[in-house]
Amino acid sequence: MFEAIEDLKQELNAVILAHYYQEP
Repeated sequence: MFEAIEDLKQELNAVILAHYYQEP
């Protein structure tokens, strides 16, 4: 269960970082 949550948080972090890096 906790491993799944950690995976989810990592994916969310990647998405958020991608959005920040895409901003001009």
